[in-house]
Amino acid sequence: MSTQAIPTDNFLSVRAAAKLLAVSQRSIRQFIADGRLPAVRVGGAVRIVPTDLAGFVQPVEVKQK
Repeated sequence: MSTQAIPTDNFLSVRAAAKLLAVSQRSIRQFIADGRLPAVRVGGAVRIVPTDLAGFVQPVEVKQK
């Protein structure tokens, strides 16, 4: 069995995800706790896969008057 290293430098920290979405770190942690935003624990740190963050963001349809 071969063990390959997973490049964790491509993962986002809670702080980076919050900055990208212009929300608080607390909001990101709540999204993770609620199960709305997938995350993984790497050592003692919580990390978010960028594609999971992109999937979390949903476009909003704006109705014009």
